[in-house]
Amino acid sequence: MPQAQQTNGSKEFLPKTFYFFYYAAMASLFPFLALHYEQIGLDKQQIGLLASIPPILVLLGGSLWGAAADATRKHKLTLAVAIVGAILFSRLLSTTVHFLWLIPVVLAFALFQSPIVPLADNSVMEILGERKDRYGKIRLWGAVGWGAAAPLIGRIVEQFGLGWSFHGYALLMFCCLLVTLRLPVAHASIGSPFRSGLKTLLADRRWLLFLFLVLAGGVGMSFVQVRKLTVRNVTMTTTSPSRSAWARWIGS
Repeated sequence: MPQAQQTNGSKEFLPKTFYFFYYAAMASLFPFLALHYEQIGLDKQQIGLLASIPPILVLLGGSLWGAAADATRKHKLTLAVAIVGAILFSRLLSTTVHFLWLIPVVLAFALFQSPIVPLADNSVMEILGERKDRYGKIRLWGAVGWGAAAPLIGRIVEQFGLGWSFHGYALLMFCCLLVTLRLPVAHASIGSPFRSGLKTLLADRRWLLFLFLVLAGGVGMSFVQVRKLTVRNVTMTTTSPSRSAWARWIGS
C-alpha cells in the first residue's frame, strides 16, 4: 500500500506542478491587463473590445488546436508550441502601443493560449487512469498557484511597474514549458474527420446557442473590465499606494 501511494504521488507530481505554474502565470498577467491598456493610452471602449476577444478565441481556437493535435497525434508538440507562442505574443503585447496593432496581437495571444488547459486536462485524465476521481485534487494546485502568485506579483508591480506582470507571466510559463517536456501527454484519436465533425456541430442548435452565449459572455466581460477599471481609478485616488495595489488584485 505505501508503494502504491508513492507511485500515485510520483505520477501526480508533474500535473500538480504544471497547474501550479500555469495558474500562477495567469495571476501574474491577466488581472493587470486592463491597467496596462489604460497606461498606454487606450480609452474604455477600446479596452472593452480587447477584453472581449479572449473568451471567444479560447472556445473556437481550443477546438481547432485539439482537432489538429488529434489528427497529427502530436499532442505534446502541440502543447509545447502553444506555450511558446503564448510567451512570444505576451512579449509582443507588452511592447505594442497602437490600438489597431493590438487587435491582431491579442487575437494571436488568445489563440495560442486557448489549447493549453484542454490538452493538459486530457493528459492528466489519461495519467490518472482509473483514479480519475483524483482530478479535482490535482487541479486544486492551480488555485494554490494563483493564490501564491497574485499577492507577490501585485507587490512587485506596485514597486517596479506593470511591465513586471509580463515578466512574471513569461517566467512562469517557461516553467510550464519545462514541465510539459516531461509530462506524458496523451495521444487520443478523433472518431471522425474534422470537417464532418464541424458540420455536425454547426447543425446542432444547442451548440449554436452555446456559441451565442459565449459571445454574449465575452461582450459582458468587456463591460465588467471597463467597470473594474473605473472602480480602480477611484480607489487609487482615495487610498495609499500599498492599498491600491491590493485593490487592483482583489478587483481582478
